[in-house]
Amino acid sequence: MALKWIAENPPHWDENKQRVIGGAPEGIFDLGDHEPGALIPGEWWRVEDDGGVAGYGWMDCTWGDAEILLAVAPGRQGGGVGT
Repeated sequence: MALKWIAENPPHWDENKQRVIGGAPEGIFDLGDHEPGALIPGEWWRVEDDGGVAGYGWMDCTWGDAEILLAVAPGRQGGGVGT
């Protein structure tokens, strides 16, 4: 499995983010509600292998504090994507 980290500039909310992040249990990720195609805050990286989205990395900095998110697609968890 060859993973590629691809910077998204500018980042938009899309169906893959909805599938990977939007389906998480309530309270896990507090990113708010976004319409498809909407610009979203922070720095985003998409993780791909074999042309499919395996997960996302996100970082946001506010007043010297950083928040980092790593989300792995359902069905890909436990396979080394997040390690």
